[in-house]
Amino acid sequence: MKVNLKYVFKDLNGDPMTLKQKRDGKDVDVPMELGDICMKSLMMIDPGEKIGSEEKYERAELAYKIWKKDEITLSLEEIGLLKRLIGEKASPIVVKQSWDILEPKVFS
Repeated sequence: MKVNLKYVFKDLNGDPMTLKQKRDGKDVDVPMELGDICMKSLMMIDPGEKIGSEEKYERAELAYKIWKKDEITLSLEEIGLLKRLIGEKASPIVVKQSWDILEPKVFS
């Protein structure tokens, strides 16, 4: 499935959410994009989190695939991994918006 990694998260008022990044040695606010959240979720290992080398490898493989892309085609397994990791590591509003993009609901 194609996923827009440039999606900018919105707060409850509909305003763009931001995150801090270093640019020229200074912290600046930049739009919080789905690609950023995917990368942080893949690369962050929480204290006490026990994962084996195989999952570390899978996370790194997917991170390389996502890095600096605007749009990407993901398998169901990759979507499942991202949903799980984002669900464990992100705030509720980010989880909701991420999941809605990664696995859009189809209404009949």
